[in-house]
Amino acid sequence: MTPSFIVSLKVLIIDVPILFFMGTLIGWTLAKKQFKGRTLVDTLVVLPIVLPPSVLGLYLLMTLSHIPFIRESRILFLFRQPL
Repeated sequence: MTPSFIVSLKVLIIDVPILFFMGTLIGWTLAKKQFKGRTLVDTLVVLPIVLPPSVLGLYLLMTLSHIPFIRESRILFLFRQPL
């Protein structure tokens, strides 16, 4: 097997149970409870379905680039090749 396939399986084994429990908890909370900020949580849950990943990534990059700590630590463009 290729190393990328092994990494994908490891991520899958860790990621699926976490997303299952988080998704179930958030879904149950949105269906049964009324709380302040419910519309915001609902929007954040539906956003990846509505927007393509490239657009969501661009919005995330634009939002995070305004945080001084992240901009100064050069985390956002860590994998960019030097010119």
